[in-house]
Amino acid sequence: MQRTYPPEKVLVISLIALLVGTYGLLLLLPGESYGKTGTVQTITINTWRGWLLIAALASSIVAVFASLRTTRLRWWPAWLLFALGLGSPLIWFGCLVHDFGAHQGAGFVRDHDGKEYHLLKSSFLQGSHLAIGRLRHRLGPIEEYEILAESPWEESFGFLAVVRPEASTNPELYLTDDRMLVGVPHRNMAFLAYDLRAAKAYSQRINGDESGFSDMRELSPFLLLRSHDVPRPSDFQSLMAPESFGRPYPQAIQKDLTSDNARVRELARRFLAVPRTRSAEAAAKG
Repeated sequence: MQRTYPPEKVLVISLIALLVGTYGLLLLLPGESYGKTGTVQTITINTWRGWLLIAALASSIVAVFASLRTTRLRWWPAWLLFALGLGSPLIWFGCLVHDFGAHQGAGFVRDHDGKEYHLLKSSFLQGSHLAIGRLRHRLGPIEEYEILAESPWEESFGFLAVVRPEASTNPELYLTDDRMLVGVPHRNMAFLAYDLRAAKAYSQRINGDESGFSDMRELSPFLLLRSHDVPRPSDFQSLMAPESFGRPYPQAIQKDLTSDNARVRELARRFLAVPRTRSAEAAAKG
């Protein structure tokens, strides 16, 4: 004769299995790690970690309340559930501390060859980091990326203020027609880029950055605009603001004077006219 359990005991057994399984995955599946294959720098992340942490904490809370309702069974697994429900937050907190500052995917694009590129963001207290990575391997929740460009994430200076297309849906990673990857994680601030054709990386420069990457401000602020795109007016206004830290070097805009986009040609002329006007005013005052 098959043995049956009352609903309360089934609940206890199910919750114990859920707790053990969730924390087992948290402890056994790797978190974030860096590596190097020859000259290729890689980063491996576990895309499930955040969801597992939420599931683990939620199941711990449910386990505590369920155990209080089932301890009247005078059944030792009910007391085990109570102990697990109280003790598991300690494991949860340890896993959370391990994950502070871990990278998260913020957006991705695919090129014509089907290769996948991701913008990875990491932030904890005052330590913020950005990276553009090419996906190398994906096995379940484990993803390994080849790092193409890296940058700090400091919004006070060194980034490039770009002018996005007016019809843009505000992605955080762009792939231009010239095969340039551009990371724009906040408003119109571009902090890093990678030229797929020239295999050249650009990064935000802070206090004489020695990463070996080129300065983002060597790039044109109109690099995201195609020949038929309408520039976003608010982006150009922020670029022209006197206190803007994202202004490019003037020589980066010279080629835009002959752009296929008539609107870009006009904005380039307006941008290049401002420094000359300010210089003339300064000379007059002197």
